[in-house]
Amino acid sequence: MSLEKYKSKVFTAAVILLDMYRVGTGSLLVLFVPGVCDGKACLPTDNWNKGDTFYRIGAACNLLTLLTFGALYAAEIRRENRLITYLKNSPELPVDSENVGQTIQRLTETRRSKLLQLNTWYQRIGYITIVIYVVNTVVSAVIIFTGYMNDKGPVILVTNTLLIGGKLYDIYRTVNTKPNVFLSAYINHKLQFNDVMPAKESLQGHAQQRPHDIKDDCEKSAAP
Repeated sequence: MSLEKYKSKVFTAAVILLDMYRVGTGSLLVLFVPGVCDGKACLPTDNWNKGDTFYRIGAACNLLTLLTFGALYAAEIRRENRLITYLKNSPELPVDSENVGQTIQRLTETRRSKLLQLNTWYQRIGYITIVIYVVNTVVSAVIIFTGYMNDKGPVILVTNTLLIGGKLYDIYRTVNTKPNVFLSAYINHKLQFNDVMPAKESLQGHAQQRPHDIKDDCEKSAAP
């Protein structure tokens, strides 16, 4: 494994661990934002036992949101690993949809198909996750502000929501792209994969000239 790939995978693992905490606290809002029970903060079990039907609906929304994030992370981790394995970032190459589409033709048909299918699945579940989280936040806020809010409730609600807000923005930036634009879901400066790892090229792809090779050949032929 190259040093670049190793560093990318270690960084990704660290970000995932942090995200797991953010997702847990940001999804299970009505379960972990405390109410008041006999003059003291309620435990999650107290909230559940004292809750009405609307509260239980909110708790179900919380769990659905958490499960959706779980499905998102499963697709996200597979996608990121596939990108790191098959592709790389080459600053000298163009990053537009058309040129990257031509570049990934150097992959085998099977690898290219799997990569594109996984990327499409990740985009779809990304949009679904964003919608479900917005609905979950609204329902949870209504329950917390009208049902069992104490003086710390609004602060905890806003804090937990903001913790995951940055993640949702990153998801939107990653999935809201043109075809063949593969942005990393974890590297902060949104690294774009726009070249093929030599070890993953098909025999036909290996024989093709890369765009920068063609440019170099043109410059050499034009030189006096």
